[in-house]
Amino acid sequence: MLQPDQNADPGDAVHPETLTVLIQVIESRRNKLVRSAQRITGNREEAEDVVQESSLKALLNLHRFRGDAQMNTWLHSIVTNSAISRLRSRRGRCNVSLETELQSAEPLLIYTS
Repeated sequence: MLQPDQNADPGDAVHPETLTVLIQVIESRRNKLVRSAQRITGNREEAEDVVQESSLKALLNLHRFRGDAQMNTWLHSIVTNSAISRLRSRRGRCNVSLETELQSAEPLLIYTS
């Protein structure tokens, strides 16, 4: 489960207009963010998951947005970092289609007595 940043001051309040802007950025840039994540992950469904999780991370950590960059740039960096992290966690796992394995397997011989 995603949690807000533990290093942030819990007293930091987010201005309602800032929240509104973030929601607008998420909605207006969603397709571009998904395409960007898909270029990294190589999978549309996984990219959509990354964007969903990144949007939640951004909302939970909005109080940490410093305004040094535009909000869409901040959100894009969260999506990029999340997609790269997802790709790294996928390393070492072998995803093989069972259907492909069965098609390439040799026939099974059954011996009866």
